[in-house]
Amino acid sequence: MAAATLEATLLKHADTPPPAQYLATMDEVSVAAFNAYRGLVYETEGFETFFRESTVIGEIASLNIGSRPSARKSSARIEDLRAIPWVFSWAQCRLMLPGWYGFGSAVKAWVAAHPKDGMETLRAMYRAWPFFTTMLSNMDMVLAKSDIGIAWRYAELVARVPCL
Repeated sequence: MAAATLEATLLKHADTPPPAQYLATMDEVSVAAFNAYRGLVYETEGFETFFRESTVIGEIASLNIGSRPSARKSSARIEDLRAIPWVFSWAQCRLMLPGWYGFGSAVKAWVAAHPKDGMETLRAMYRAWPFFTTMLSNMDMVLAKSDIGIAWRYAELVARVPCL
């Protein structure tokens, strides 16, 4: 924390915005990742059942910690669940799904749509744009925390997996 504070206050940072191409790239990748994520979570039949049976959301919801209930309304809908219990449930089963799902398919689609310079653009963004570098670093951290073996054991708790 001390190093981050010193860096933020003492080092001069460029105030120039990123190139328009970087922003356009992020817009395209973001839309594709968002659509993939929403497609899984809200449009895949049986996903809500899979979530409820393969995570510890029931236990988390019943804990009397925090200042708010786990859901905004008294319902079983994912839309009504608050963000912290949603993410914590995925963290407990080691899948970390909200942190990474959709990103890989979005990048793959973007590179396929830009075959001449797609990968080189992403490399340039990584080298020159701190936002993109940090985003990939965060993605790396989330994937490092994921353990598909443990997540698979939790998935085995689901009686019938309608979404797979």
